[in-house]
Amino acid sequence: MFALFLLASFIFAQQATPPSLQKEQPKTQFKVECSGVEATTSCQSYNELVESNDKDVIGSLGGLYDTYVCFSTDEDAFSMVSVSPPWEPGYRKTIKNPRILEQDGQVTLSRYKSGQTDEFKVAEGKWRRGVTLQSDIFHTDNGADPGAFVDDYTASFQYSYQNTQGRKLTYGISIRRSTKRFTETWDAPAIPEKKQDSIRIVSTGHCAEFK
Repeated sequence: MFALFLLASFIFAQQATPPSLQKEQPKTQFKVECSGVEATTSCQSYNELVESNDKDVIGSLGGLYDTYVCFSTDEDAFSMVSVSPPWEPGYRKTIKNPRILEQDGQVTLSRYKSGQTDEFKVAEGKWRRGVTLQSDIFHTDNGADPGAFVDDYTASFQYSYQNTQGRKLTYGISIRRSTKRFTETWDAPAIPEKKQDSIRIVSTGHCAEFK
């Protein structure tokens, strides 16, 4: 009888828990100390989305992804590069070269500007490893757009688009995985018949990493 009383008390306590305490709390563990990235405005925009438990941002940070959040020092914008790491049992020998192991993988790029989603791209590719080596390398097919490359040292992503004037540009971001420093580039080739010179814009900064 005493055991039944305890069980009934426990069930009542569970049911009486205020709804506000049952809800999932914001993922504040993903916040970044903005003074350490030299990009206060873009970092604060990121933190605002995290504090609001934004599903897009939290979704890129959680799960099995290795995500780099890179903060622009020139504008209220940040980029998130998410790498799906290789799964050890997922490797298989290739038909063309049995000494090479591979498995499918992907890298995604999310870009936010002024607190709004500005771009989202997915690069599909392969993780590869030599049978006698433990170094994992991800890359997309030659000429793929978007394209990505990841090894022990670098994670990079690039894609092409047309600007509001109809000119084709190529955006790229390259992250040094050890220091978390990144370089962003915007390139447009010269168009002599239109008397347009080539364009190259470069921006640098620091990223935060979440595994």
